[in-house]
Amino acid sequence: MTLNDFKALAAELRSSYDAANETAGRRRWGALEYCQGLACDVGDLTKLLMIQSHLRTGTPDLSRIEHELSDCLWSILTIAEAVDVDLERAFLQTMREVKSKIDTQMGDSSCQK
Repeated sequence: MTLNDFKALAAELRSSYDAANETAGRRRWGALEYCQGLACDVGDLTKLLMIQSHLRTGTPDLSRIEHELSDCLWSILTIAEAVDVDLERAFLQTMREVKSKIDTQMGDSSCQK
């Protein structure tokens, strides 16, 4: 699957949530609400990873980690669409910037020896 396939699936699910909220008499969520949901999902993911790392009691469960990672990805795709961000372009640009910064730091540290 491509990023566009994931984006289409995310948009389809968002439309289903919109319809369910409308049917229940609730308003549609926007980027802020999806971001709040993402924060909750990241918290859940953190707890699961803490269990996996034996920093918290519980039984490690890879399927729950997969679920939370997928929830986080869905939220990110949905937020990007809601605020009209070309996530593919932004991701590639950010990765280039980070790589350049790391390369510069690595070059700087080797010159200090």
